[in-house]
Parts: sequence; C-alpha cells; structure tokens
Amino acid sequence: MGFVDVPRAHAALVLARPDQLVTLPDDIADQSVAALLLQGLTAQYLVEDSVTVRSGNTVLIQAAAGGVGRLVTQMATALGAQVHALASTPAKREQARENGAVAAYDYQEDWVARVQQATGKGVDIAYDSIGTTLMQSIAALRPGGRTVIFGKAGGTPPFIDPLELMEGSKGIIGGDLWTYLNDREGRQGRVDRLFAALHAGRITLP
Repeated sequence: MGFVDVPRAHAALVLARPDQLVTLPDDIADQSVAALLLQGLTAQYLVEDSVTVRSGNTVLIQAAAGGVGRLVTQMATALGAQVHALASTPAKREQARENGAVAAYDYQEDWVARVQQATGKGVDIAYDSIGTTLMQSIAALRPGGRTVIFGKAGGTPPFIDPLELMEGSKGIIGGDLWTYLNDREGRQGRVDRLFAALHAGRITLP
C-alpha cells in the first residue's frame, strides 16, 4: 500500500486515512514507486485533466528534463503530440530529446520566436512550472491555445489583465494535483493507469 496526499510524509511514522491508501504493484521496488508516484500522478493530471492532450497537438514543456517535465514529455509524446522542450543546459536538452521532444530550446535564447517559427503559428498547449515566464508561455501559444501553470520555481507569476487574453482567444488554466485526488476509487484508478503506462513502456522510471 502507499499514499500521495498525506502531510508530513517525510516523518518516520505517518497516519493516513483508509481512503488515502492505494494498492501498488508488487513487481516494482519501493524506492522506484516512491520516486514515480507523486511526479507521475502530477504529469498524468496535466495531460488528462488540465487539458486533454491529443494526437497532433503541439505542446511546449518548461523544465522538460525535471521530474514532472520528463514525464509530461513522455506522456504527451506517447499520445501523439509534438513536444517542444525548454531546458537550461545542453545535457538536459539532449535528455528532453531522448524522452521524445522534437526540439529543445535554451532559456537564454528567444525561445518564443523559435517555437513560433518551428510550429508556424505557436503551440496548442504550454506547460509552465516556472511562473515568471508566464507571459512568454502565453506569447508562444497559437490563437485559441491554452497555458497550464502549475508551479512557480522561478518566482511569482506576473499579474495579468484578463482583457489581454481576448486578442488571440488564449487562456490560462491553473493546475493542482489535490483537486483530482478526492476519493479512493479515483486515486486507485489514477495509480493503476500510471503503472500501466510504465509497464507498457510509455513512461520510464527516473
């Protein structure tokens, strides 16, 4: 058994309610399960719930070599999307390409212009976990595109006038895993799909 949404999980002893517990596969080491569970469920809701990634979509993923970014890249690629990755070093950009990204860009270049040039119109979906780059993520969208913000690793996002989104019919969606872990059946279903993706080779362990 395991859990995701229980506070103080770093403690030696943790009290979890029965509805917070999920059954885990027996053929994966505990350390691997612990490494995958939270990041994997986060990536899963991002591609399934915040927006539904479909075959043929163009997707921008920030911090694409990080724990969640790596999995979003793999999941979106497995669904048939074309992933454009952002990463801070050559090694991380190469890792993003190995995980399925069709292109990888450096934060120090004009990546918005490069994404727009590569896609011809901008991406359908931009995943932003940096926060301070929110305006650039929006600028990289095609008309009618959506940015999903689910973190602020680089700092607090800027305030945005909603009227600025009218031109281009763009949108911003907030993302938080705890919204979707609201009953035991739902938790278990998500965990089962996550490890099914691992067994099928659509995602890999860290």
